[in-house]
Amino acid sequence: MKLGFVRIVVVAVFSAAAFFIMSCGRVRASEVEFCPARLGDFHVFDGSHDGLVAFNVAAESVRSVSANVIVQGQSGWYTFQFKDAPLIPDLAHYQSPTVRFDRTLYHTKPLYVQLPPGERIVRWWIYDAMSTGDSMFGWDARGDVTCFPPPEGDTKIPPLANPPKRVNAKNDLAQLPGPSDSILVSSKIAPPADIAECEKPFVAATVVRAFQPSWPASVPRLTASVVSEIEVAVNANGSLAGAWVYTPSGYPDLDLAALKAAELSKYRGGIALCKPAPGAYLFRADFDPN
Repeated sequence: MKLGFVRIVVVAVFSAAAFFIMSCGRVRASEVEFCPARLGDFHVFDGSHDGLVAFNVAAESVRSVSANVIVQGQSGWYTFQFKDAPLIPDLAHYQSPTVRFDRTLYHTKPLYVQLPPGERIVRWWIYDAMSTGDSMFGWDARGDVTCFPPPEGDTKIPPLANPPKRVNAKNDLAQLPGPSDSILVSSKIAPPADIAECEKPFVAATVVRAFQPSWPASVPRLTASVVSEIEVAVNANGSLAGAWVYTPSGYPDLDLAALKAAELSKYRGGIALCKPAPGAYLFRADFDPN
């Protein structure tokens, strides 16, 4: 019996003919972090609050974090710090035309920093951080950790046509600070000297040889294509640091096949400030029954 075939694709087409429900969006055992925390979503205010930025800090488990942040703006470079910011669980519900799943996020409440009026963020990152209360990744024992800027750039992977969307989204970043909220102060700094040492100071981690997943015999013929996305942590030297299911297909065996393919694929590490740097890559497998 023909079960279908699999291809690694950059564009996926979903059909409403099939709908699957999963209780969890990720396999947590293999998750990897390269820094005790990362900067999450942010919102830039304008008008009378021009230059004010609301943001959150995220990681993969509960903890409190203190950190120094570097900001590259359109007009200059800045730094600021936050202290003892607690990251708490946030159960997010996601849904697409073919799958529905939950994912537990860990992030702070909205934090606020004031940049000069008219300034806009080009990129920013946590330069160094300390963690307390982390029981999963061992950051507490490492003290103050210096972090690489996230490698970034064109991965040549267009977004999904119908990506899963959070159905219980919170819009708290768009709210102005309340009476109990502090506004962090930024200070202007000189640009990092490293950024002028090469033509492309930031390059995203990427796959150089993608392994083709096989269609599991345990999964029957489907009526519509489904997609499994695997988040891959890539060391600076291109070796695999870890991989886990990021967006499930609705079929655990298909996700496992995609995960194994991602682990067998070959990658190139990223570049940040002209130096080799670890980064993340989103490996996508399209399971097409036709």
